[in-house]
Amino acid sequence: MDRLLLTGASGFVGRRVLAEAARRGVPVTALCRRPPSGGRPVGDVRWLAFDVAGDVSGEAPLGGLLEAPPEDPWVGAFDGVGAVLHLAAATGAAPASEHRRVNEEGTRRLLRAAARAGVERFVFVSTIGVRFPDLRGYPYGRSKAAAEGAVRESGLRWTVVRPTAVFGDGSPIVASLSRLAGLPVLPLLGGAPARLQPVAVDALAATLLDVVGQPETVGGTIEVGGPEIATMEELLRRLRQRLRGRRGPALRLPLGPLTLALGVLERVGVRPPVTAGQLVSFVEDGVLDPEIGRVVGETPLPPADGSADVPAGRARGGDRSRRLRREAGSLSRVLVGSPPGEPVVARYLAAHERLPGLMPSSLFERAQVGAARLHPWPARMADAYAALLARESVLRRKTVLLLAILESSAGHHRSIDRPDARGRLGTVAALGLRGLSALPLLAVGFAIFVPVHLLSTLLSVSGPRRGVDP
Repeated sequence: MDRLLLTGASGFVGRRVLAEAARRGVPVTALCRRPPSGGRPVGDVRWLAFDVAGDVSGEAPLGGLLEAPPEDPWVGAFDGVGAVLHLAAATGAAPASEHRRVNEEGTRRLLRAAARAGVERFVFVSTIGVRFPDLRGYPYGRSKAAAEGAVRESGLRWTVVRPTAVFGDGSPIVASLSRLAGLPVLPLLGGAPARLQPVAVDALAATLLDVVGQPETVGGTIEVGGPEIATMEELLRRLRQRLRGRRGPALRLPLGPLTLALGVLERVGVRPPVTAGQLVSFVEDGVLDPEIGRVVGETPLPPADGSADVPAGRARGGDRSRRLRREAGSLSRVLVGSPPGEPVVARYLAAHERLPGLMPSSLFERAQVGAARLHPWPARMADAYAALLARESVLRRKTVLLLAILESSAGHHRSIDRPDARGRLGTVAALGLRGLSALPLLAVGFAIFVPVHLLSTLLSVSGPRRGVDP
């Protein structure tokens, strides 16, 4: 039986393809940047350390060390290979240059290598996002569309597969949406919510292997999705129900100002945790074209009736200790640029047990603290807003508390109090650059927190509320 050359083999979908190939007895040459260094082999797998836009750097049998790379980086890569399944891609918040280098140029390079090796069958995994009407601000979709063009012009026996959003255990998309759904106030971006038709990862893996062996798909484009369509808003509400045991309040935010602010951040060289391009999926439909679509597997969406089991300790927003640990981690990275040690975290937790005034008591304070727990970037935005317009807020008290703990802790006080060796001019220049880079961040913070602050103020007219920890 011919081998299958699989790129992106260690990724979320690639691992499922390997498992399905092992079940079917298909031998695989697996390419990825960092092959596994230990564990038991699953099926007939030969690993190659590989950068899709760079070089094959040597063979790595599962559990073994890399051998010296050959002079020709492609020597041996296609030995016994009858088909290529190209999964490797730059995704997420990668810069536009990385999308172009990996997704477009890397695909062209792989096509040329396959043609030289005489391997004609080539299945390219693209994205449903290439059908979005405007790809100018969406470098991932733009690079995939360009790669599709290269595949069609390659002269190989090609098939393009466009999955919808891929869900399942370990899904990066689900993880990102869950962080959003877990906020104290659910942010709903844009006007009319986009529709999604997510596909289960195991069903997608099986379909990809089916397509490799289906000659009738040669020269065609196939879209793959699950059986259920839901709006992005409904999906977020279902995830919130599953995570927190209740749907809770939501706030609709205009997408324009947020996209503009994120675009400014990217242009000045600051990498936010989410890019302007990634917000396209909140306004553009990601559903199958009925002419070329295949519905596969069962729905991976959480039940609409909220009947999914809520993990222990998550019904009221999760375990308090875990939330405070995450909070301390984000704020510490904002304050000193590094995670806190366990002694710092222990003191931070202990302080919350004995000090009053550290419990958020309003919608605005819960939103700020919840944002700060997500990542250092939203923590920085929330703190910048609070420093200007909410100096007595709970988030400011928590920040001051953690700063005091860090200053009195071994190791961290040096990060705070170390002298600046850049001289007077260098220090002034660094402060100026930091101030300029903070302006877009502050603009995003205003776009997000001003509506929440105003709504919270209006709600507070009805009377004081007891503090709760979200």
